[in-house]
Amino acid sequence: MIGWILRSCRGTWWTSFSGLCLRPGPFRNEPISIFSISTGGGEESVKPQRLGWFQRLLKNRDVTALLAASAEGSVATEAALRQMVREINRRDIWEEPLDRLTYVVFDTETTGFDWRTDALIEIGAVRVENGQVREDQTFSSLIALEPGRRVPEVVRRITGLSEQELWRAPKVQDVLSRFMAFSSDAVLVAHHAGHDVNFLNVPLNQFYGIELPRRVVDTAQVARRLWPDSGEATLDYLIERMAIPPLTRHRALNDALLTARIWSVFLTLFTRKGLTKWGEFFTWMKTDVVIGDEY
Repeated sequence: MIGWILRSCRGTWWTSFSGLCLRPGPFRNEPISIFSISTGGGEESVKPQRLGWFQRLLKNRDVTALLAASAEGSVATEAALRQMVREINRRDIWEEPLDRLTYVVFDTETTGFDWRTDALIEIGAVRVENGQVREDQTFSSLIALEPGRRVPEVVRRITGLSEQELWRAPKVQDVLSRFMAFSSDAVLVAHHAGHDVNFLNVPLNQFYGIELPRRVVDTAQVARRLWPDSGEATLDYLIERMAIPPLTRHRALNDALLTARIWSVFLTLFTRKGLTKWGEFFTWMKTDVVIGDEY
C-alpha cells in the first residue's frame, strides 16, 4: 500500500496518491499533516459538549440500530452518516490524553491498487481503548463484487478469497454503513492509510455523499518519524522490529489486529517520552525530533 506524499496546493495540501486538495484542520490552526486527512468538515471551533444529538445517540447505542435498520442508500441512512461525519470533524481533541482516546484501527483488501478502477472486497477493524487492543470488539465483513467484476488470480492467491464467497457477500453500501457506526466515536488508524482511505471514500461518496472523517493516523508515517531508518515501514518490517507476534497476513481483520498492536506499543512509547495529549503528538509529527530509540 502506498502512503501519503504531501505537497503545497494553493495554501492547502494535496496528495500525489489521490490528487485531492485538502483544507487545513479547523482547530487551533491545526493544519493537515502527513497523518491527517480532511473531508472539508466544519470550520468553527466546537466544544466537546456541543456534539449534540449524535453524541447522545452514541451513548444510547441508537445510531447502530438506526443505520442497521435503514434501507440501502436510504435518505435516513445518508442523513445519519452525514451528521455523524460533521460531528466527528467538529470535535476538538487537542487537549485529550492520547491513551484515553478511542481508536478504530482498520484495514481493507481490494482487487488491486488503483482506487479509480479497482474495488473493495473486505474490511476489518478493531477498537483500541485505554491503550489496549480490544480483540473482543472487532468488525469484519467481505464485500460483494459488482456485476461483471472479477478478482485477479494473484489477489485470490494472496488472500485466499474466492469469487464465489464474494458474490454471496453483503453489498458495499450495507458494509460501509455498519463500519461507520462501528467507528463513529473513534479516531481512525490505518497502515499506509492513503490506500485504504481512497478505496473507502469512493463508495462512501457514491452512495452517501460523504468521505471518512478528517483525522486518520497513518502508522507507517508515525513509524518513519520514530525511526528514520525504517524505509517504507512495511507492516512485516514493523512486526519483526517490534517483536509483534505474527498472524496470517493479507486478510483485513488480521492486518488490522497487527496494526492495532503496533499502535498500542506506539501509545506506550509516546507516554514514556512525554507525549501525552493529542495536540502534543500532532505537534511532534511536524518536527524533526526523533524519540523512537527503543526498538
